[in-house]
Amino acid sequence: MQYSELQCSEAIHKAVERMGFAEMTEIQEKTIPVMLAGRDVIAKAPTGTGKTFAFGIPIIEHIEPGSEETEAVILAPTRELAMQITAELRDLCVYLPGVRIVCLYGGAPIGKQIDGQVIGSGDDFAKLLLEKSLVAVVPGSGFGAPNFVRLSYAISTENIETGMDRLEAFLNRLQ
Repeated sequence: MQYSELQCSEAIHKAVERMGFAEMTEIQEKTIPVMLAGRDVIAKAPTGTGKTFAFGIPIIEHIEPGSEETEAVILAPTRELAMQITAELRDLCVYLPGVRIVCLYGGAPIGKQIDGQVIGSGDDFAKLLLEKSLVAVVPGSGFGAPNFVRLSYAISTENIETGMDRLEAFLNRLQ
């Protein structure tokens, strides 16, 4: 299936074209339309098959640009993967300025992770984080997670057992 056949916003079509992609991979073709329809998906595919776009496009399509609520959380097992996911999603959002994405992980000052903004208190951290539409995070990073007001998507990039356990533990910390 070609990306041009996908029922999504012009902004996503332009971003995908800008990145040089024309044809969807198998995982994308099987998951994007299902997720765009609002249904849950559990999928597994090898490295390098386009999984980030497979879950990223539907998430971005359902985010309200300009909303001040966090609408999606993506859990990644490593800092490197969380940063890679964040970069790819930012590329997909290049024509959607109201969609804000942040990557959180341990081992670096939190202020540098939230768009380089200086954070003076826990309240500042919570406010800045809650203003992000989408958060990619490494669970157990040691940051004090705020209460997410409206969470439409929670994605884990790990194997199903480990990912679901860590996702459940992470979401329980947010309550």
